[in-house]
Amino acid sequence: MRKEYRSRAISLILVVHGMKDYTITDLTPAKHVYKIQNKLGFKDLDAGGRLLLPFGRRLFQPKHSPGYLTHDLAAIEKKLEGQNLKIFNDHKPYRCSHFLLTVKNRSCYIVYTKLKRKRIPYAYLHYISDPDLFALAYRDIRKSILSHSKAYFLLADSRLVKNRKLPVSICLPYRAPKQYMSSTLKPEQIDNLYSELVMLSLRTHPRLKYLIRDIRRKIFGSK
Repeated sequence: MRKEYRSRAISLILVVHGMKDYTITDLTPAKHVYKIQNKLGFKDLDAGGRLLLPFGRRLFQPKHSPGYLTHDLAAIEKKLEGQNLKIFNDHKPYRCSHFLLTVKNRSCYIVYTKLKRKRIPYAYLHYISDPDLFALAYRDIRKSILSHSKAYFLLADSRLVKNRKLPVSICLPYRAPKQYMSSTLKPEQIDNLYSELVMLSLRTHPRLKYLIRDIRRKIFGSK
């Protein structure tokens, strides 16, 4: 926002606050904006991200067929239908990547962006159509996406993989929790599609220092 218009930000927030029949999200809130929106009734959407590291496996994991994995856009488009096909077509103009895993009569469609943090490339997963299949075939999916994107690790907002056991993954907090306002949707029903994260290819990084900050707050009550 241009400097001369920044004083009008609260007015814009108040207008958005009055849109009762919509689900409103702020996936990149600044710390001071988070506090304002919290007082206006916005709820925490996701306070942390899961870093999916490029190694490790779960012992005694049931064997499964790796299935059909592809990043080829033409092949993906042919296999998608319904809402997933609409998502694919809607996001074609943007700088995001598409991945599809097919196993028998199930499929897991993923939309992600390739980003860098201090020159370290990573893949930020914004949409996972079947989180249960993702967890089951996690190692194959991870290997394919890391190889294709030349990334060092995967990142997904915690709500997208909620309660799924993913080997060698850690959860770190964001500087300020992502926020939403909705009378119909739960946090796990909200992904990052059609948002500033995808359309503007923005970055939000969970960090170890935020984890240390949160621990200190719980112990010492510091701000």
